[in-house]
Amino acid sequence: MPYAPLGTKRNDNDDDCHQQYSQLVHHHHNFFNFVPAPTATLIAPKAGLYRNYVHLICRVTGTPEPSITWYQNGVVLSKRARALKFRIPGGELLRLLRLLERHHVGDYMCKASNADGTATSQTTSLKIYRG
Repeated sequence: MPYAPLGTKRNDNDDDCHQQYSQLVHHHHNFFNFVPAPTATLIAPKAGLYRNYVHLICRVTGTPEPSITWYQNGVVLSKRARALKFRIPGGELLRLLRLLERHHVGDYMCKASNADGTATSQTTSLKIYRG
């Protein structure tokens, strides 16, 4: 069968074929929706005062809402880390309590994970100064 110029009908079945294709694409539209992987951004001070506290915020995006894991010096932050976690809209706040050099100085980052992937925030270094 010779090729027809673009936009011309070769036979009466072309309309039926186009209509079936349109219905198929419309019917499966949700199947092809792109769901982006989560993102994670760390908002944190560079320093804190000895025996005070600081807040670090991990801002995340993603659907379903990602779970958040905190790291200090490349290791998952332990439950004994003298820290409290609070879920906030769009992320999580980490409050480091009664800052002490031996417990809190170091590099911090957060990781967001859900079924669509994992994202790691940038790393920030925290120093502690005596007032």
